[in-house]
Amino acid sequence: MKLNFSLRLRVFNLNCWDIPYLSKHRADRMKRLGDFLNLENFDLALLEEVWSEQDFQYLRQRLSLTYPDAHYFRRKSSSMSTV
Repeated sequence: MKLNFSLRLRVFNLNCWDIPYLSKHRADRMKRLGDFLNLENFDLALLEEVWSEQDFQYLRQRLSLTYPDAHYFRRKSSSMSTV
């Protein structure tokens, strides 16, 4: 028996470049990003480099109905070292 199976997965991936004190217009970009994601309703939204936990919480609250699951990866230390 031959099965017909198809899957449609809408994925959005963006490097937000949301670095506090360096990135310009962060608040405006986060607001516009929230508006866009709520309108588009992707199956999966991957947001890279949301460095500010405050911005993450803002997006999480704003997108909670459309995207109920979220995770923020915290840095292990505030300083970076090279070996």
